[in-house]
Amino acid sequence: MKKWPIIIVCFSCLFIGSIWYAEFKYKLESLDWLLTKLAGMTLISVALIFVIVTNKESTGSKILRICNLLFWMIFMGYKDVSKYNNNVHLTKFGLVFNGARRRLGIPEIPVDWYIKFKGNRFVEWQAKDTTIGHQSKYVSLDDSVWNINLENDEYKLKPINGQPRDMSIRIEYAHGKAKDSIFYYFNPGDSSRLISRQQADSIFAAEKIRKDYQR
Repeated sequence: MKKWPIIIVCFSCLFIGSIWYAEFKYKLESLDWLLTKLAGMTLISVALIFVIVTNKESTGSKILRICNLLFWMIFMGYKDVSKYNNNVHLTKFGLVFNGARRRLGIPEIPVDWYIKFKGNRFVEWQAKDTTIGHQSKYVSLDDSVWNINLENDEYKLKPINGQPRDMSIRIEYAHGKAKDSIFYYFNPGDSSRLISRQQADSIFAAEKIRKDYQR
């Protein structure tokens, strides 16, 4: 193998390794980052195709290797675009959606919270202080139209006689098909029961817990 093909392969491996490291280390999700990755992958594909074409092997073998390379590059590019699209829509229903939550009277995401886990069409926000009070919010998006369809908030209460207690608030969005539904659950120990909004407010007031919603 000549000098240039070796340099191209080494540079390609270094570029891919740097991309993976930067994405893992700095959690890069911007459009500029996506475009940089796609441009880099395109250049690498062209360079590796050049290496394959200049190799001394049969035409059939070259075509097969080029097809495999293009398949994986297209597949990885599709995954990156899908991931970016997922992040964009989840961000729409993150902190910037708090104004809508305030109008609806449902728990907001405090500004000092962080994203604990992000998956395909769902994200879990969590408080830094996980002792007592509002602990987490789970947000789920619809599978077809990228609209919010579910939120679930968890609150930890002080234990009584060693028995853990918590509360949950579940919001199901109807998007005009019907009225949005809000459910309040009181969960002492292993049991759970549905309670009213007034009962939930009374429990939060008695426990001196910030409920993070109005009305």
